[in-house]
Formats: sequence, C-alpha cells, structure tokens
Amino acid sequence: MEAFENKQQRDFTSLLSSPLRDRIVSENETATYLGVSSRTLGRWRADGVGPAWIALGEKRIGYRQSDLTCYVETNRVEPAAELRHG
Repeated sequence: MEAFENKQQRDFTSLLSSPLRDRIVSENETATYLGVSSRTLGRWRADGVGPAWIALGEKRIGYRQSDLTCYVETNRVEPAAELRHG
C-alpha cells in the first residue's frame, strides 16, 4: 500500500510540474488582465495578433496563463537609456 501511495505522490508531483497545470483564463479575465475589452481581444484574434488563444468550444475562448505572461514580457518596451537620463 505504501508503494502505491508513493507512486500516487510522484504522479501528482509530476502533474504539477507539467504544462497540464497551466491555468486556462477566460476571455473576460484576460481582457481585465491586459486592460483591453473582450471586443479588442476578438479583433486581435481575427487579425492574427495578440496572445495565443484556445478554442474551448464553438463560442468559448480561453488563454493559458503562461501565454499571457509570455505575451506581456515579449511586448515590454524598455525606454532608451539616453531618454531616461535626459
């Protein structure tokens, strides 16, 4: 029985470190997080821009939290050093 419990714990631990634990965020949560409207997200999807998204059904869209983090980091703009120091 103890060996079975240890295997379950190892399986659970590996699940937590796998991409499967990446939270799926709703379209409304994503809009709030990015500070845009759901309509803007729809326009971005139609234009092929914005963060990667997941079709969860015919009318339901989701976004992986890791994709949102990547999108924000990728679009981060660092001001030029000469502009910061005047």
